[in-house]
Amino acid sequence: MRLSGLRKSARVLRYIIRDHGGGRFQLSPTEAAAYEQQSQNLALASAARFGIGDDELLALIHFLAETWSNWHRDGRPLIAEAYKAVLEKAIILTRHTEGMSFAQLRERIGKIGGWFKPIFDLIWPDWAEEEKERVRLTLKGATRSSKLNTIAVTDSDIEAFVNFLAAGGLEAFFWRLKSFEDHALRGNEFAREGMRSDIQGMAIAVEHVTVSLGGTETQLYEKFKQLWRNPDVLQILKRGDVAPLARKADLANDWSSLKTRIKALANEPSGQIAADLVMAHRIRGGVHTSLPEDDHFELEALFIGLMRAALLTFIETQSNLPEAKHPA
Repeated sequence: MRLSGLRKSARVLRYIIRDHGGGRFQLSPTEAAAYEQQSQNLALASAARFGIGDDELLALIHFLAETWSNWHRDGRPLIAEAYKAVLEKAIILTRHTEGMSFAQLRERIGKIGGWFKPIFDLIWPDWAEEEKERVRLTLKGATRSSKLNTIAVTDSDIEAFVNFLAAGGLEAFFWRLKSFEDHALRGNEFAREGMRSDIQGMAIAVEHVTVSLGGTETQLYEKFKQLWRNPDVLQILKRGDVAPLARKADLANDWSSLKTRIKALANEPSGQIAADLVMAHRIRGGVHTSLPEDDHFELEALFIGLMRAALLTFIETQSNLPEAKHPA
């Protein structure tokens, strides 16, 4: 790989940051395309130079992981750590050239060396905990809104929800957030397509959560009505002017107007909760069509709303358990 290629890739990003003056900003399509193209070119050129592809990279990762396992088992941590360092770079290269996530690689490589868990979980034992922490921090930020004043979300609530996901085989909730963040940081039109796919995937994960909580109805909207007992939320969901916002397919033809009407619910008591539930069903019901949203920050808001809908539904069902204490 020529050094000029490395310099050119770094220079593209440096100029973009300089021109924006720092801080959080959204790359323009031109800027994003330039940076993404240089990053991809760098990874692809590295692979092309040595004539390696998917099979060779996966074989390399398997070899490095297996060798790490052997040295780790023999009690030689320094040698094992050296193989781990090379393995990390092989994984990064594979993610860039083949578009595979860490979770996909973890599943693909699987168990090695006679261990009873995926080898990646042994090499990076905090990986699962890191994904849980990502969800915890995101949910803490997502529940700070003053419009959620009818439900006080505590750290204990969030911890219980994260543990519920992990114990119930609902790890897809974690992986969807990781994938969404990976796509969001790219910030170009191709990444937005990935973000839209992640949003629709998270909507499916939300429905899986409702099933695990005891929802038995066919549609997600009906599951929400089945699980929620809060009278303010339930009243909004049952209203004749609200249900069509979730269900009526042709309303999505004017996506901007539909979003405005759903967001307006947030001004009512418990309306933010209802708005999240309505949008969750709207997205879940449209997974077989393209999500008509292009704005980067709006996509972020939709994803956060789905996570919040799942968390608040979990909290609601826990408060309705027979052993739960209710105020007099």
